[in-house]
Amino acid sequence: MKKFVIIVLIVMPFFLIFTITGIARVIQHFVTIPVDEVVFIDDRGERIDTVHANFRLEEIGHTLDLSERILVLPLIATNQDVVFTSVGNSITITPDGYVTAIAYGLSQVTVRTISNNRTRTIDVLVHGYFVRGLQINPNAGFDNENHRIMTRGETIPLQDHITVIPHTAENQNLQFSTSDPNVATVGGNGMLFARYEGEAVITVRSVQQPHIYKTLHITVVMGMLEWDFPQHDFDFERQRLYVWERFLPLHVFIHDDIYNPNAIVTFSTNQPSIFARIVDGNVLEIMEGSQGLIIVVTARYFGSDNEFHTTTFTVIWRH
Repeated sequence: MKKFVIIVLIVMPFFLIFTITGIARVIQHFVTIPVDEVVFIDDRGERIDTVHANFRLEEIGHTLDLSERILVLPLIATNQDVVFTSVGNSITITPDGYVTAIAYGLSQVTVRTISNNRTRTIDVLVHGYFVRGLQINPNAGFDNENHRIMTRGETIPLQDHITVIPHTAENQNLQFSTSDPNVATVGGNGMLFARYEGEAVITVRSVQQPHIYKTLHITVVMGMLEWDFPQHDFDFERQRLYVWERFLPLHVFIHDDIYNPNAIVTFSTNQPSIFARIVDGNVLEIMEGSQGLIIVVTARYFGSDNEFHTTTFTVIWRH
């Protein structure tokens, strides 16, 4: 008797499962059970809050079968068929839910039930955690061979002209270096400064993926201006001049070159006149009461190449 009870206890759950399943199938055959809703589920089978969650594909070419990530409820609904559609340019999707990443970015996927027209939408993000390349922006002034001619004293904020690909890369930091700091220097922030005539190669490298880099070829020529800042007060890497006096004659930092000794240089600042202004054409006046100012001075001049140029440096007011 004891063995019989044990056998009954073991068999009973399976008997109930098959019985309930059989009854459900009989009901489905004779009664149409409508769909109440369709939901997305995670890899553990738990329902996903689509407002605060998304599916992620790490790289272009990765795929995901969303037909395995949905539930049509109730589970005994007569018609479980669904159709998938998407909005966005980062993925493609088949009607049965097969997703392929084709670009970096965010798209939305909607699943719709054939029965009762129930829908649910979720974001799909093609993330791209790793740097895949660097691109030089067209407005940086480099030719197809990444070469540019710079006038002595000219500056270029390289960090503003280099695009990390993809834009979703987790670490977008760049490292800058120069082959000849006597010709051109480049600071850690990417500010390129043409110092003396000659040739230099600037290397821009991904910090995350050091094997990904771009080389830029710089030719520095004699321009209309030479800056001659006092060594003890000027930070060449950051292009910053530290001053303590309210009046700073700017023309004393300029040497006319032999090609255009009489050219006119005009100065301007990024500060409102209540803080700093240019007086007498070439004197920077820092107004009384101003404290801790960072002033960007721009010089505009007509170079020996018969073109207008601008060059900037930063004045740190240390009063």
